[in-house]
Amino acid sequence: MNRKPLVMAAAGLALLGLSACNPVPGDAAYVGDHRIAVSEVQDDTAEVIAAAAGVTQDPLDPTEVNRRQVNRLVTEQLVAEQAARRGIDVTDAEVDGLLAQAIGRSDRAGFEAQLAASQLVPPSRLDSFARTVALNQKLMDGLVPGGDESAKTAALVEQLGALSAELGTGVAARFGTWDPSQLTVGLPPNDLSTPAPQAQVTGGTVQSP
Repeated sequence: MNRKPLVMAAAGLALLGLSACNPVPGDAAYVGDHRIAVSEVQDDTAEVIAAAAGVTQDPLDPTEVNRRQVNRLVTEQLVAEQAARRGIDVTDAEVDGLLAQAIGRSDRAGFEAQLAASQLVPPSRLDSFARTVALNQKLMDGLVPGGDESAKTAALVEQLGALSAELGTGVAARFGTWDPSQLTVGLPPNDLSTPAPQAQVTGGTVQSP
């Protein structure tokens, strides 16, 4: 069964990120009035590391996993806000269908472990991740009807970047730095010498870095 829709979407989502303002103590990041707690990021990171342990030979780096959780959580909020403004919604049936296509003949637990290892998505967040992927695709299709994935992604990055600035979006410095040109959470300044892989979300599939 073709898993391309969910895998390519994971690629597009990673292109969306945070801005480096000043979250209040206890916040990992914020998007407007929406706050993302450090505890939420840490819980998701612990879940990813535990789920991936059975399918990876090398242990995941908790710092990198934390950064990617912040990126994912902020991205989900920006996509949800933009979709609401445009009157775009995704039904539970659409989410179920996307997941069924991505999982194919595998069992869900095995798929969740592989996704945790490759995309650092916590198993408990799989449904919300798939919903964001579906919203992401609908937003891109609406922005550039009939266009290729590159043009669609560029248009959405530009629009979400403007939305991020409008709402006020910030990330705690311990989790990274904001690159407005790419809408990604980059490495903290003292870690810039250590390259790290990044997940990516384009058309609608989940793909490893």
